[in-house]
Amino acid sequence: MSTNFNTGAMWAILLKFQIISMCNFFDTIISIMDTTAIFTTILSLVLIFLFAIQKFSHQIQLVAGERLKFILNKWTDTPLKGILSGAFVTSIIQSSTAASVILVSLVNAELIPSFNAISVVIGANIGSTVTAQLIALNMTFIAPIVVIIGFIIAHTHSRFRRYGKSIFYFGVMFLTLFLIRTLVEPLKDSLEVVAFLHSLSNPYAAILVGAIITIILQSSSVLTGLVLILASQGLVDLPAAIGFMLGAAIGSPITAVIASTSASIEAKKVAMANVLFNLIGAAIFIPIIWPLITLLKFTSDAPAQQIVNAHFIFNIGGAVIAFIFFKQFEKLVRKTTVALYKK
Repeated sequence: MSTNFNTGAMWAILLKFQIISMCNFFDTIISIMDTTAIFTTILSLVLIFLFAIQKFSHQIQLVAGERLKFILNKWTDTPLKGILSGAFVTSIIQSSTAASVILVSLVNAELIPSFNAISVVIGANIGSTVTAQLIALNMTFIAPIVVIIGFIIAHTHSRFRRYGKSIFYFGVMFLTLFLIRTLVEPLKDSLEVVAFLHSLSNPYAAILVGAIITIILQSSSVLTGLVLILASQGLVDLPAAIGFMLGAAIGSPITAVIASTSASIEAKKVAMANVLFNLIGAAIFIPIIWPLITLLKFTSDAPAQQIVNAHFIFNIGGAVIAFIFFKQFEKLVRKTTVALYKK
């Protein structure tokens, strides 16, 4: 009787352990499925964000393209005017890549000299900081309202109808970031995700990863937006974020380079100016990453704002240096382009 009782108790304990093991196994599977679903959804939203940026830039060019070209053509006769024009145009179309591609086409069509266009490239990098500032200020919460307003305006018969699509896609850009921010929050509880992101705490590894991602997506704004969201959730620390930012800067000129492949030698100088500006800027800032991190911690308590400040310092600092040494920079661009593309 006692033996039967002990045997039954043993089997009961084994069954209990099997049930617990099965439950843990299914919890693990569900956790993996949940994490996979989150990542695939985030990837989908990133692609929508990229699409929205392209469509927004396209709509702005349709609505105000001639005016923007007029500004670029008439207000670039001095380096200072060119930098200010580039900053203004890029802040409007929300894409330094699009601004660079426009410049390549204008120079290729001989509507603007390459000398003037180089200063606009410098200014375009300043204008690219606007998107990051809007994300850091948490303007994403108004995105649904902007989408609705844009949709309504686009389907009215008023004289403002032509602006509706631009407003709509602008709203979609920030709506996707709002949704990504919501989806990222649960990832703080994923040990695997946290471990992977912490493995990129080395800023030099993050530079490489950031450059590769930007080259693949052909947009630095996408990576900047993602890094700001991850930082706000505590998933990316400041050294890694700055590394990603520098990597994005290194990879961002790829679209302009592609756009200039069949263009004239003068148009190629525009793409080369973009490449050299970002490479020189990165070369200046990489050795001072750690002192910069110390400085940034005094600028704000919010991680996302610290990253935006780093982005601002990088682009403004690079623009000031390029402006001071503009003649030397233009000469370097000209000689490098001729050396690479001479027949």
